[in-house]
This record gives sequence, structure tokens and C-alpha cells, in this order.
Amino acid sequence: MKRIIILLCSLSVCLLSCGQNRNEAVSALKQGLIQTNKQLPITASFMTLERMEIKGNDYIIHATIDETLMDMDQYISNMNQNKSNIFSLAAGNNKDFADLFAKSGLNLKFQVTGKQSNRKGEIALSAAEIKGPSPDDYNAKDFLVETVEEMQVGLPEDWGDGLTLTSVYIEGNYICYKVKTDGSVITLPLLKMAKAEGSDMEDSIIEELNASSDAAEILYINYLRKSGMGIKYIYWSKGTTEKVTFTVSPAMIKAKVKERKIY
Repeated sequence: MKRIIILLCSLSVCLLSCGQNRNEAVSALKQGLIQTNKQLPITASFMTLERMEIKGNDYIIHATIDETLMDMDQYISNMNQNKSNIFSLAAGNNKDFADLFAKSGLNLKFQVTGKQSNRKGEIALSAAEIKGPSPDDYNAKDFLVETVEEMQVGLPEDWGDGLTLTSVYIEGNYICYKVKTDGSVITLPLLKMAKAEGSDMEDSIIEELNASSDAAEILYINYLRKSGMGIKYIYWSKGTTEKVTFTVSPAMIKAKVKERKIY
């Protein structure tokens, strides 16, 4: 979910220079929202950003959560327990935006609605709290650690063709995806043969990363490049200790995966 929060303010592109007083800062943020709302709604992972507004002294982000993919109460609880990072995430490592928002004196609120239940919840950060953290405090590795924690919530995940993503974790400089095969379509012997014959699986993974059009995935890919981390896909099957691993090294990602903008 942290990926979506970075998206929120990355979309606000009509910002003035950083010399504003409070009223000018609020005005600049309002202009940014006009442009942002033209690009909404946007869905990434389990959340859809519906609209954004400034109401009174609050900068409000309205979103819906697909409760078949994420428990809304758990999400709200987790986010409220990590308030120290919320604004850094929202600012998306954009120091100009962070400075502008701090000058505005606005509170930051995420108002979420359950897609299935229509229940409502809120994650709030006061103006006083916002003045503390800086986007510089939040780096690419932090982002990926929290993204992996988010991914773990929705597991196991059916990938089709008898494949199931059973685990995601960070090991050294790699994000590892453990994928179970039931042997119906893609078998371990087939994967082992492909690896032994010099399969272009790694290039296929890179092509898939470069072809992604999902805003949240693009942000994930950009942070993956910045972090100096790689990816491993580890295939396994019940009843055997044998595994087949395909590795995309940090150097390959740096050289072959493109950094892209989300707007």
C-alpha cells in the first residue's frame, strides 16, 4: 500500500516555487489537485484513488479498498501505527512538495471506504506532525521493505497455470518470490531443463518489468533500481526439496530496466 501513497502526491504536478506564504502554498496545492483529479480514478493493488480535495484545513485523499484483497481494519491500524513515515511517503521524495505542504499548515487525511461493505475509516496526520519528517528520511530500501510486507498480507496468490505465489521476502540484496507449482502445466523438470539450456527467463522478467503500465508497479520498479537490489524467482513443489531459481541481478536491473515516470 505504501506504493499508492507515494503516487498520491507525485501526481500533483502544478506546484509553484518554494517562496510562498501560507495562503500562496494552499493556492498552489489547490492548483495541483485540479491536475491530479483529471487523472483519477487510478487503481493500484487493492486500492483505488477516487479524488482529492482541500476542505477547510484538511488535504483529503478519498480512496476505496477492495476488501477481497485487503482487510480494511488491518490496513488502517498498520498505517496509523507508522505515522512517522506517512508524510515522507506521501511526498514521494519530492522535497519541494514537502516544503510547500509544510508551509500550507494543512492536515493530511486519507479517507477510505470499503468497496464491499461501504464501511469508512480514516488515517490522519496533523499539520504539527507533518513538519517533522522529511522525504530524505525515506529511502528506496525502506520502500521495498514495506512493499514486501504489504505483499505478504495477500498471500497465497494464484498466478494461474498451476502456479501459486506462496512467499515474498528480502534476502541480502534480493527480493525473493517463492512460487509453488502443482505440476499440471509448468513442472520443475521443465523449469530445470530451461535453466540448464540457458533459458531467456531473466530477459523475459526484465521485458515484463519494462512493459508494465500499472502506476504502482512503475513506482516499485523505480525504487528497485534505486535500491541496488535484484529479484529471484524460486520455484518449488510439494513433496520434493528440489527448487529451480531464476535470478535477475542488481546489475542487470540497473542496466536493462528503464526508470519511468508515472504521469
